[in-house]
Formats: sequence, C-alpha cells, structure tokens
Amino acid sequence: MNALESSSNTSPTASPTTPPTEGADDPPSPLRAALAENKLRLLTALREAGVHCATISYFGEGDSGSIQHVDVSGADGSKPDVSRHCVIYLHCNGWFLRGQWTSETRTEELRLEDALRAFADDAVTLHHDGYENNDGGSGEVIFDCVAGTVRLEHVNYYTESDCTDTDL
Repeated sequence: MNALESSSNTSPTASPTTPPTEGADDPPSPLRAALAENKLRLLTALREAGVHCATISYFGEGDSGSIQHVDVSGADGSKPDVSRHCVIYLHCNGWFLRGQWTSETRTEELRLEDALRAFADDAVTLHHDGYENNDGGSGEVIFDCVAGTVRLEHVNYYTESDCTDTDL
C-alpha cells in the first residue's frame, strides 16, 4: 500500500449509558479518546514536517459549513511543504441505538493537510455541533507545535432583537 492509499481497521464497541439529551455536553468517551489520540499524532507529524504553527479556519451559516483554509508556518515564518507527509488518523463515529451508545473506530492514512481538516471538523463537531445552523458560526483550530498545545477559538453568530412598546 502506498502512502496515499487508505487502510481501514474497524472495531465496533458498545457501552450502556443514559439516552442523549438536548444540549448534552458529554459525548461518549470513544469520541474524546479519538480526538486526544489524533492531537498527539498530528503534533508529532507537524513537528517532523518543520511546522511550528498550524491554523485551520472554518465557517458556516444557513445549514452549510466547512473547513475553509489550512495554514502552516515554520520557525522563520516560512511555509513548510507538508504535501509529502502522512499521518494515521483515527476516525470514530458514534450513535445511540436501543438504549446504548455504539461507536465504530477505524484508522486511515491521510495526507497531513487532510488529517488537519478532519481533526478540526471532529473538534468543532464535538464542541460546537450545529455551528452551521441559522446565523452560523466560525473559528479556528490552532496547533502550537512548540508548546504542544491545540486551541479551538469559536464564534457563534446570532440575530438579536430589541422590542420596545410605547404608548402614544
């Protein structure tokens, strides 16, 4: 298999839990675990590629949203070529069925830029699911490879109304 072909290993798991509720903050732990593992894998791959900072921007409104741009920079402000670098990315999909959370985990070898896009999409879905609805939202996922940190900066857009009632 060459570096750009995908490999897939799946392993379904199930765990009993309470049904999901509107606004639940705690998704099943396999989703959080996959994100944490991918964070480590991506920080390592970015450092190996000479990247000091990576920023992934996203935007959505009117029921449509997507990753807009991936930007990487090196120590001197240069743009390292990440096109030849790949990473094994851990995908985790979960759903609630018959009273329990079920999840499926699989791995896939992705180009580094594609893996950054997937990570940002997973992080935004985990923390701001539905950001693309109505007036929408936008933000950035920022990898600081020197400090070893990843930060999600998110903005929700909304329409505000101010109603006044005056007797004339």
